[in-house]
Amino acid sequence: MDRRNFVASAGTLSLIAALGIPMPVWAAPTTPREDIETFSADPAKVASLRKAFKALQDRTVDKPVGWFNYAAIHGVFPDDADALGAAKPLATYWNQCHRDHKLFFIWHRAYLLAFERNLQALAGDATLRLPYWDWYKNPKIPAAYLGDKVGGVDNPLFHAGRRPYVANGGVVWNPISSGAIDDPDFGGFQFTLDRNEHGRIHVNIGGHMGDPSTAARDPVFWAHHANVDRLLAAWLGQQHTIPDQSGTFDKAGYKFPIENAADLLPKAAILDMASTTPLGGYQSLDAPFKTPVAKPTVRPTIIRRIASRSSVNKGVLSLNLPISVDVPAGGASLAFAVPRANDTKLKNFLNSVPLAQAGEMTVVLENVTISDRLPEGLSGFDVFANLPEGSTENSRPFKIGRISIFDLKVQHWDPAMNMMMPMASELRFPATSQFRAAAASRDIVVSLVADIAPGADISKSAPTISIGNARVEVNNNPTM
Repeated sequence: MDRRNFVASAGTLSLIAALGIPMPVWAAPTTPREDIETFSADPAKVASLRKAFKALQDRTVDKPVGWFNYAAIHGVFPDDADALGAAKPLATYWNQCHRDHKLFFIWHRAYLLAFERNLQALAGDATLRLPYWDWYKNPKIPAAYLGDKVGGVDNPLFHAGRRPYVANGGVVWNPISSGAIDDPDFGGFQFTLDRNEHGRIHVNIGGHMGDPSTAARDPVFWAHHANVDRLLAAWLGQQHTIPDQSGTFDKAGYKFPIENAADLLPKAAILDMASTTPLGGYQSLDAPFKTPVAKPTVRPTIIRRIASRSSVNKGVLSLNLPISVDVPAGGASLAFAVPRANDTKLKNFLNSVPLAQAGEMTVVLENVTISDRLPEGLSGFDVFANLPEGSTENSRPFKIGRISIFDLKVQHWDPAMNMMMPMASELRFPATSQFRAAAASRDIVVSLVADIAPGADISKSAPTISIGNARVEVNNNPTM
């Protein structure tokens, strides 16, 4: 056994001990998770995967290790028909995802690991690993997950309800790196990947995959998230480090049912979070490192140009747009007119600290809600600050963030209420450098540019999101 497999096996042996699984049945993995293209070249591996998925899907909703319950662990609507028909004790497993966004990577790794252990038990194949779908390299849903029949029998990797365009072999997205993989800060990397590539793939596939409360009901979910987990290992391979999250994660009370064994109560120590070969590793850590792509962008029409109301509180100037704004699928720009000399408070503020020297400027969007007529295939809006009028060949310098439709659909766990609640919808986008560069401009312009999936037929006037209030905050602490 080489060093790579020894390190991976040590972590796995700890897990086996924690689960109380007999060693002869659950041997440590000796091979990494494979790219779905490599995996699919071996008919025996695909047959084993399909056997396990079918066994889960054939189980009734009252089974802890069953298709419904494992999907509900990620998320489930309270009025879901299957949830209403399931045994009440199962509800203690549900809606574990997104209780804490800072645990995005570590929670999903534990979820994948528990699911994979169950697949191995149900397939009777201790060597079975979840394949990963590298959607940078192959933007189409892998062939193994397409087609409702294989050899005249049902294909358990197929899922009805995906957007027809992708279900018929169209590309899920036009691969482009958000730059998350190049962020040396773990929090920035996790946040950006979650709200960009991760959410885009979910929504662009559509159907159950497009909503956190149903996403894990689509079998391709597991290949998608295996790739997300792989990207963490790839990021660590660039000499980055991950903070210790054991204190928060270990106390959160997460649990996963395991076939013929006690529940897995995961601890950070067994998840190899700092390893580039976690729990057996991955076939490849290829990723689009340092490959920024110029993305031509057309600034949407300004639909609100408001003589902003200004206020100064505790050294922070707020330029407010205190009216509700409905954003159409064609996108929108909001213009904040900087008040002039007749505003005494503002004049004194700007005399002490000009905009070009302000310590921090932030765009804040409050009470952001999704229309109940949201068109399928809109994955979100890229947010820009002072994007030039017309078409810009490379818009990256003006981008300040993203509104992810997938994240807006997320509910969060409220421990005080002991239930899922709508996620807080205040979105904050740091925009200091972009606004400094245009400090002489009369208006501050915030643009929301729609990100529409390939093959989606969406009217530019279709309703998408509403913004209850928008403001630009200017901190008067000057830069050093």
